[in-house]
Amino acid sequence: MKIFYNAIRDELISSINSDLDERLKSRVWNCSKQSWDKDLTEGIFGTCLTGEVDFRFKAKLKTELKSILPPFEFTANFHFWQEMSGINFHSDGNYNFGATLYLNDWRKEWGGLFVWQDINSKMHVICPQAGMLVLNDEKEEHSVTPVHPSAPYARRSIQLFGA
Repeated sequence: MKIFYNAIRDELISSINSDLDERLKSRVWNCSKQSWDKDLTEGIFGTCLTGEVDFRFKAKLKTELKSILPPFEFTANFHFWQEMSGINFHSDGNYNFGATLYLNDWRKEWGGLFVWQDINSKMHVICPQAGMLVLNDEKEEHSVTPVHPSAPYARRSIQLFGA
């Protein structure tokens, strides 16, 4: 895993979050329990909402992240992690890379921690923060711990998959 802090400008994070707030009012969302493989959500009681990032923001992300991301086309999806949502260990094996861009600051007490096992079988954990990008270009196993019910708001991220 490669971690990049302040991967995009704060203004772009703010614009993306405003767009996400508007999209939450519409019926354009998928649900992790319905759209992800069952092994990814087995034992996970909450639901992560997923939705496509608008093409304009995808273009802005492509420009801002061009020095970080591998040179592949990518998809971009919002992940709106509600209470008790999480995802079991997986490797994003069907893609050239997977990357997560965090859209809001978070506290470890709220769960929703990103956990991965490196190529030497060492475990690592990070707590999301706005603007941080985690790049998985070595197919390392990773997961997200369930979001605790006491979290005052949903954990927000954009998932990028390079094809």
